[in-house]
Amino acid sequence: MSPLEFRILTSVFDAPAYLGYYYGEMLTLLGDELSKTVIGVRFVRAIARLFQEQYLIAQRLDRDGQPTDEFFTPTVDEIEAALRREINFTYQLTQRGSQVWECCAKPNWSHYIRNSWELDDAGEMSRHALTGMQKTLVRIGVLLDSPCIVPGTLQWRVLRPWPVTYWKELSIGYEVSYRINPKRSRIVLGDVGEPSLWPPEWMGI
Repeated sequence: MSPLEFRILTSVFDAPAYLGYYYGEMLTLLGDELSKTVIGVRFVRAIARLFQEQYLIAQRLDRDGQPTDEFFTPTVDEIEAALRREINFTYQLTQRGSQVWECCAKPNWSHYIRNSWELDDAGEMSRHALTGMQKTLVRIGVLLDSPCIVPGTLQWRVLRPWPVTYWKELSIGYEVSYRINPKRSRIVLGDVGEPSLWPPEWMGI
């Protein structure tokens, strides 16, 4: 598996994504010349192979842009159209794809922190949630958010099992959620849910 193919699989290791949204903006400058550029050719060939070899599966959307129950393998023309944002669909790992990704990535799930939030009517973050197998690491995330947490809103719960992704469950997860005051400044250390930004000790290095 090439580094590009692995990167494509990694883009949906934790949740399905909209192909046109995730990669369309990155490749938007290619425009109608997408299939004629070196970058475009390599990318389309790579993701097409992942679909054809059943590492990835696509899901059609309804008129409101919501996923339907129809899964399919997109053609090269459909992939290019999605990248130009003429059409759109979500894509995700298959069972085979998740097994290959996990074998290549070798993630230390005990150090993984999932980051989720809710937005208010103004588009500001109103509620934040962190989940992980190690309560100590989850508490670190709370500490980073502490300047903007609304007092008295912290809520903990234990998940048994914990659906860490749409294709994998772990034995336990500690989840904390709390309201956020968007007017308060935040201490930000990247996105604690993004592996590339984790401190080395979080990844078991």
